[in-house]
Amino acid sequence: GIKAFAAHDDSGAFYKLLKANAREIWIDRRCRKMRQWWLEARELAGRHGKELCVRTISPGTHHYGSDKTHWYGHKTPPLTICRNHGFDPRLFHADGGLVTSEYFALGVDRYRRGRVHNRAFWHDKRLDGLIHTADGNEVEFYYYYWELPAHPKGPAVGPSHMAGRAAFEPLTYAIRTRNAYSLIFYNWHRATRGIDIELREFARAYRGLPAVESRPFDGACEPKGDERLWIRWFGDRLAVVNDSGQPRTVTLTIPKRDGKEVFDLATCRTVGVRGEEKGQFRCTLKLRAYDLRTLVVR
Repeated sequence: GIKAFAAHDDSGAFYKLLKANAREIWIDRRCRKMRQWWLEARELAGRHGKELCVRTISPGTHHYGSDKTHWYGHKTPPLTICRNHGFDPRLFHADGGLVTSEYFALGVDRYRRGRVHNRAFWHDKRLDGLIHTADGNEVEFYYYYWELPAHPKGPAVGPSHMAGRAAFEPLTYAIRTRNAYSLIFYNWHRATRGIDIELREFARAYRGLPAVESRPFDGACEPKGDERLWIRWFGDRLAVVNDSGQPRTVTLTIPKRDGKEVFDLATCRTVGVRGEEKGQFRCTLKLRAYDLRTLVVR
């Protein structure tokens, strides 16, 4: 009877019936069906030796005025926004052969007035660790572009960029809160323009980190680390992240390890040697704002 009712209903009564009595049941079913579709697509792609990348775009981050977004205007939780669009990231956490992609919209708050929610959205702590699979996740940095439709030489378009070290803030934030296995830069123009040299150093440190879950640092740090001064082991590599807008000088004491020196993969320099007494390593790092260093004892 319900199927017949739904098939011949043009008044919206069936939708109202579902919304009033079975909204969450319907959303759960839709999310499960969508996951099954992706798993079938994964199997199909796998037969050709390819891995699928699930890219998720939430309406709370782009293309909607700030007073109309579900997240900003109606205080809807990020998970609810995802589920309302058929994607429950929690269902994918144990799935392999898939990589979820989350993106940060950059520069929209400057290009369009009232879009301050775009930056604030991906800083919502409820998103930390939410979007990933058994094979990790990736973060795409979407540099919003400006358009000049009335340009004398025809329509023109260009990228937006953050100035100075602020350009690295999304990167250190993605590493600290998402443990992103890959970072992608996107724009109509080359999105890394203006930060090329510093980005090479950052990339050396980032690519030197194994794509694994991190574990706490078992040494000492002076001054003591905090939420923004993030120090973690990734396998046998030590990541030191300064996710703040101020430079910092820190001294690390690394417990006894096999080796003679501490090597900084970002700067390609030796930054510490093993002490004679306890076999510990001490090194001092001058961290810039939004900086990443990867240390290895060798």
